[in-house]
Amino acid sequence: MAGFANRVKTLTFPDLTEDDQLTVFVALRDPKTVPMDELVPQDLPRGTDGEVLDKQLAEQRSREIIAKLVVGWHMFDATDFRVDPTTGDPLDQALLPMPATPESVRRLPMVVTQKINEAIVGAINPR
Repeated sequence: MAGFANRVKTLTFPDLTEDDQLTVFVALRDPKTVPMDELVPQDLPRGTDGEVLDKQLAEQRSREIIAKLVVGWHMFDATDFRVDPTTGDPLDQALLPMPATPESVRRLPMVVTQKINEAIVGAINPR
């Protein structure tokens, strides 16, 4: 098969579930094999110091970039927290659907978003 090696990077999060049989993961296009224009938003207004002026727009662009990178996941909706009214026990969380969208990326746990952003930053600024 022709093409780049390791085009898909899978990030696993075993500490996010108590079930040993359940794998919580995100599979994404390896940012190292993606053109720079797909990883860095081009339309963010910046101040004279280079800082992004509109943080909300920057967050939205980040979610858009992540959604385009995700090729699969088994991830629960971090915003779905319900409890059984009689026992107070947490109810099962909904799974996030595919394909990924900026809205579904917004519902990822923070640790997952951070790990994806680390992969993107590592591709942009390798050490």
